[in-house]
Amino acid sequence: MSLPPLYSVLPGFAPFLRAFRSVFSGPQRRHFVAYLDALSRLDAPATAVAIARSQAFYRHPCNVRRFVTTAPWYLDDAERVGHRTLRRHFRTYPLQGHLLGGKQTVFLILDDTQVPKAGLELEGTDFHYSATKKQFQRGYQPFLAVYRVGRYTFSWRITPYLREKTVSQVNQLRRWKAREHPGTRLHERSFYSKIDLALEVVRDFTPLQRDRTVCVLFDSWYCSQEVVRACEKKQWLWCSRLKSNRKLNLLSPRLDTASAETSERLAVSELQTRAEERNAEVPQRASSREGKWTSCTVKGSEYRYVSYRARVGNLGEAVVVLCQRRSQAGGWSAAAMLVSNAVHWTGEEVLIAYLERSSIEIFIRDIKQETGLGASQVADLSGAEAHWWLATLAAGWLTVARHLADIGQWVDVNGEPVATLGNSVRWAKEWLHGQEKAQLVGWVYRAAESGRSRAELVAEVTRPHAISVR
Repeated sequence: MSLPPLYSVLPGFAPFLRAFRSVFSGPQRRHFVAYLDALSRLDAPATAVAIARSQAFYRHPCNVRRFVTTAPWYLDDAERVGHRTLRRHFRTYPLQGHLLGGKQTVFLILDDTQVPKAGLELEGTDFHYSATKKQFQRGYQPFLAVYRVGRYTFSWRITPYLREKTVSQVNQLRRWKAREHPGTRLHERSFYSKIDLALEVVRDFTPLQRDRTVCVLFDSWYCSQEVVRACEKKQWLWCSRLKSNRKLNLLSPRLDTASAETSERLAVSELQTRAEERNAEVPQRASSREGKWTSCTVKGSEYRYVSYRARVGNLGEAVVVLCQRRSQAGGWSAAAMLVSNAVHWTGEEVLIAYLERSSIEIFIRDIKQETGLGASQVADLSGAEAHWWLATLAAGWLTVARHLADIGQWVDVNGEPVATLGNSVRWAKEWLHGQEKAQLVGWVYRAAESGRSRAELVAEVTRPHAISVR
């Protein structure tokens, strides 16, 4: 009996693997399982060489690259199956969202990240500005959308953002390859701006739990009229951060009517400066809740905020929240201006919602460090995109395992219930390492008791895995 990959041993992963039978053929499913198994266990960068060495199923790294580049499976179909499987999981084990405005709220979070790459021969690489390093870097810039419910984050979509010039270069190179190699399938890419990518996600997204209120979170880059109107068309809430050069009209509610009249027009930077330089001297409104500083504690940190009703340019009427965080030295951080169409929320609820946007940054860090988002050196852009999806899928399934363990529905290789897999993908990954070692030790012990020689055990462990997904 040979040792199959860990995904085939743990019974909790079996329903997810069976769901992809409609996407992959039998040999492709073996590649699929081995690839995910490697991404879930590797501590080193998940390059093609590292994946091939960790899986005896792969005899050469070229087999790894071939699976994500030339194998006849379609990423769109696989993505749909992943969404359907996740929706079935939530239907079986409902998750509680954040209670905001008296309703259970889940979040769709939009953002992009940098994947530095130095190779000029890698298709689709370009110089993109890195906000963290404050400089331009060569590489990819994936656009991500994640689904956040409670304290769990799941990937919804990951796709590359390419500048219009880069799209033209990629299409030109692909047409040349099609002429040089007759029979090659020509697939030309279309240009989509970041706003276009965000709009596509908002239009295609279907809540995984239909009885929850959806709130879309994004930073100031995506805070445009098109994205806001797309969210409101589907009757969703949205929350973002305003740039300092935005103009807004503070609204003063009239007590004799239900209308609101414009009282003052000023820039966000001017309102922030008043708060920072004069220590909370901000325009006071007649409303009992608006224009007054209020303190609160969110995720262990102390904040103070002041909320207004305002008309924000072409975004329409919204609630704006000027907030500051207490530093360790006792002072207050630079003021930030949040905006949302959830006019029925308090300033604290707007602050709680926007702080959930940090979960996508944690998710990006996890898929980069733990499941090898940027490790693959695949020359073809479609292959790199397939690798990104597999990396996010591996992280998502580890998160599903965390959730099942928290509700007492996860067992180890011996059938014993698992109390918890920790609070991050890293902890779940370390637990898998422990299970792998326990499985290997137990198998060697049982084989030795049966009288098998040392040479037989070594030959059995090192030969290609007999992967089966039934």
